[in-house]
Amino acid sequence: MTASIGVLTVGTSSIVRNTAQTGAGLANGVPAAAGGTSTVTASNISNNSADGTNPGGVYNNGGTVTLRFSRVAANTPNNCLNSPSPVPGCIG
Repeated sequence: MTASIGVLTVGTSSIVRNTAQTGAGLANGVPAAAGGTSTVTASNISNNSADGTNPGGVYNNGGTVTLRFSRVAANTPNNCLNSPSPVPGCIG
């Protein structure tokens, strides 16, 4: 799992098979602390698992997430749905 309430840059990486309450792949801001700026380039965020209806792929709480040429797929229960703030470029 990768978490940020500051500035995070991820490049050419695989974030896979993690488990967490929220954003098992990437948590940009957390329920207790909003914010953060994350940029993910040429990376794979997949097969991560979060609790309840929280997104297993990318969780964004009041920050900015930029996905560039990156894959967010096959996360449980979903990729980015139900994230408090939108994750542009992330589907489901």
